[in-house]
Amino acid sequence: MHIGIAPPIVVQHPAVVAEWEAAAGIEELTRIAETADRLGYHHLTCSEHVAVPIDVAAERGATYWDPLATLGFLAARTSSIRLATQVLVLGYHHPLEIAKRYGTLDAVSGGRLVLGLGVGSLREEFALLGAHFDDRGPRADDALAALRASLSRSRPEYHGAFY
Repeated sequence: MHIGIAPPIVVQHPAVVAEWEAAAGIEELTRIAETADRLGYHHLTCSEHVAVPIDVAAERGATYWDPLATLGFLAARTSSIRLATQVLVLGYHHPLEIAKRYGTLDAVSGGRLVLGLGVGSLREEFALLGAHFDDRGPRADDALAALRASLSRSRPEYHGAFY
């Protein structure tokens, strides 16, 4: 069994956010990550929401730190804890973008990235980003196949329905 931590600060959901988190920043998050690393936690997570609409933020929260920047910073401050996206929304990114950016993070972190992927659930956010919502399942399946091709070969080639 592996025990991980979903650190406070990076996601501030109105139903569970602690008062101190509103004023907390990268210093507090770094202390949490370094302590979890020292204590032997398996992983820490960072969720993705790119653009939570104002009317939805009251329910879901408006604070979601960017996982690539956050985990990249924490990779430099920790040594063994794995860095997990929980989750990266496939419909917001081209598979080659994910392969390049998160492949680089995996390399600079010494292979500590756990790439958690999902289809997304917030229709309004998809609309803000100009992303496809109704067919996000088939698009995600195709993106996964493209990612597998991109991450498994030095000269990838893939021809799917969307990518």
